[in-house]
Amino acid sequence: MILQHPKGEKGVNLLSFYSLVGFFCKKKYIFIPRNPKMMRTYSLKVFFIIFSFVFLGHTHLKAQHAKDSITYYKEKIKKIDSIPFEKAIEHFQRLELLLSGEERIRLLLKKAEYYADKKLLSFAKKTFDKALNIALKEKNLLMEAYTHHGLSSFYYNRMYQPSLSYTHSIAAQEIYKALDNQEKLNIVRANLAVLLVELKEFEKAAKFYKETLGYYTRKKDSTNIVFVSINLASFYQEKENYTVSDSIFKVLLRDFSMENIDKSLVYYNLAINEDEQKNYKKAMEYIDTSIALSTKINDVFQLTDLYYFKAAISLENGEPKKAHVNFKKSLEFAKEIQDLPIQEDILKMLMQVSIETKDYAFLSLVLKDFEKIKDSLANQEKTETLKEVHLKHVLDKKEVEIQLQQSNLKKEKKLKRLYFSVFVLSLLFLGSLIAYIVYYRRNSYKRMLLIQKEYEIKEVKNKEQRKYEELENQRIKNKLKTKKKEILVDLAFGTKRVEKIEAVFKKMEVLSNKSIITKNDVLELKEFALSKYKEMIMSEKTRKDILFSNKEFYDSLLKDFPNLTKTELLVLSYISLAIDAKEIARIQNVSIDAIRKMRYRIRKKIELNPDESLENFIFKYQ
Repeated sequence: MILQHPKGEKGVNLLSFYSLVGFFCKKKYIFIPRNPKMMRTYSLKVFFIIFSFVFLGHTHLKAQHAKDSITYYKEKIKKIDSIPFEKAIEHFQRLELLLSGEERIRLLLKKAEYYADKKLLSFAKKTFDKALNIALKEKNLLMEAYTHHGLSSFYYNRMYQPSLSYTHSIAAQEIYKALDNQEKLNIVRANLAVLLVELKEFEKAAKFYKETLGYYTRKKDSTNIVFVSINLASFYQEKENYTVSDSIFKVLLRDFSMENIDKSLVYYNLAINEDEQKNYKKAMEYIDTSIALSTKINDVFQLTDLYYFKAAISLENGEPKKAHVNFKKSLEFAKEIQDLPIQEDILKMLMQVSIETKDYAFLSLVLKDFEKIKDSLANQEKTETLKEVHLKHVLDKKEVEIQLQQSNLKKEKKLKRLYFSVFVLSLLFLGSLIAYIVYYRRNSYKRMLLIQKEYEIKEVKNKEQRKYEELENQRIKNKLKTKKKEILVDLAFGTKRVEKIEAVFKKMEVLSNKSIITKNDVLELKEFALSKYKEMIMSEKTRKDILFSNKEFYDSLLKDFPNLTKTELLVLSYISLAIDAKEIARIQNVSIDAIRKMRYRIRKKIELNPDESLENFIFKYQ
């Protein structure tokens, strides 16, 4: 199967690759080597490596292709407003083929909104219904609720069918209740209240308003409190309960810090309440306050309505000149927002006012503008009709294309299954062939391989034995060398120690032969014994110095480890003479723990591994 990238790049033709693998297998370049040992060791490994590489490579290529395509089209959808209609629909359709589940439903909702913005309401409705069917099929409650919510808004704002909008809002409410999504539930309830007012079911509307307002009050969500309170006040306004409506609006102005756009709306509604109660003076004050706030934020739409409302009140009060001025201002703002239907309505009112004020010159100008507006509206209607026809034609064409793409996709899936079947069968055949060759060759050369293995094992054992014997011989040589050195030193100084002891004994014998032993004789014997003892100590020190005077040993150690102290070198010298720690402690006149600590410091300085012997290490320097 050849994969098609959105930018025109092609994927891998797996059939050609499998044919190439088969050719190499046939020629015995890969799977059937002559050497049976190599064949047994590598053939299966190579086979499974190639299989894994091909399979994973194909899977990765397909996944990467889909991922790149999704990313590519998602980036395009983000800039949908700046893309021509035909291209935008193409991007939507291609991305829809690549997505599934929740992502696909979200895309369909976005596509439906795009159709609605282009006033293609029938296509928008079809897309909403498609999203709802997918959500129901996949049992995705959250997306089902989102779709019902979107349909409710579509029927209310685009199709002007409050009853259908109400039905979908109720469905969304039930799902949000089941999901216990309080935030979304209260947004739907606020919308339901507005719809119920439209449907003249005021009691139900009041219930929803109170529930929603109570929820946002508990949450202390001032933004939504203001929003729901404005709707609630408008609800009482619709019921002609202007006192309650006024009180709610005034509480909002007193207790909440609102933005200018919300304040302007509140004052506008207060003006409506006063106008309905014939309090025109108060209504004018509220309108002026609302105009001041709207001017600050440059809300042209609001200013158009406010000046129109002000002109209408002036006309009711019998002040056509003031009405004339306000209608003109409203017309200026309407021209700024390019709203032709409002301009037409204002021009009608201006014609009426001009007749009342007998300003026929201005009336003729208004009539000319009125004719232009009517022509513009007619042209706009024709243009929109032609545009809608063109867009429908484009959509029909794209629908045919998408059906063709889907049929091609099915064909590609069939081809993919066919290629996969061929691939699996070829792998099974190759696997069987290799298994047979391995079994046949292994039995033929089994004895030879076993003998070869035994010979190799014997060789390894012999090498290890020779190495062990060499090490043992070296150890014995080192030990003999040390003992020889000790014997030589002891022979040199042992005789002298005996002579000194015998001299002391002779002196004692002479003294014992005297009939009378004086105090001076005893003191003289004591001094003689002390002198001989000192001579023995000096002799022992000389013996130690001789043992330590191995210059070659001393220099070689200092060359490799210059940070060793004199005491540490002396201890190493004792260790090299095979003197144990207890004897070293006695000679040094320290505790055995001190010698052990010194051994530890020496091992650390020479960086000796824990498994290495200090004695074996010292033998290298003798």
